Amino acid sequence: MTDRQTHDAAAPDPRLTVLAGRFPDAERFPQQVWELVAHLDGTLPEEHPFKRLRVQPEGPTAPEVWLLGSSDYSGALAAQLGLPFSFAPFSTTSF
Repeated sequence: MTDRQTHDAAAPDPRLTVLAGRFPDAERFPQQVWELVAHLDGTLPEEHPFKRLRVQPEGPTAPEVWLLGSSDYSGALAAQLGLPFSFAPFSTTSF
């Protein structure tokens, strides 16, 4: 399934359609990581549009979120958000 098909697929909840169109970009990335972590640990504010969305399948615990990066940007973001970080030297384009 392509990104476009995922975006165009009929969703039972209009919030899912909005969520499907929210692809990561550098400008919004820190906010998107925060939203993901807050959604998984149940700390999204009550007024957040995704507060009532449920993760499927549900389990007794949420997965641990790690940031993977080949520069100091993701490392700094991980530190700011209190998340684990793994350095990926293999994903750099400079040899």
